[in-house]
Amino acid sequence: MDELPEPAGRAVRLMPRDAHLRVARPTADLEKVTEMYRNGLGLEDLGSFRSTRGSPGVMLGNPGTGYHLEFTCERDSPPPAMPDRESWPL
Repeated sequence: MDELPEPAGRAVRLMPRDAHLRVARPTADLEKVTEMYRNGLGLEDLGSFRSTRGSPGVMLGNPGTGYHLEFTCERDSPPPAMPDRESWPL
């Protein structure tokens, strides 16, 4: 990966160069969500796992980038609620 330039002037580096962003979400339909991110965004399987409760999970992203998306399907839990207008910043 190319080196990032040093911040100019008084800019402050908020994250180290080797930081990795992990975005994790539960889902009620792991197969459907995985297919959507693979086909819609072209993300690749980076790995799979079982949660501490034994539920399946997947990690999707692009190898060598500083992020990945993680989805789990908790079988004994209700599907996550959709955010409402009050949950989103304006």
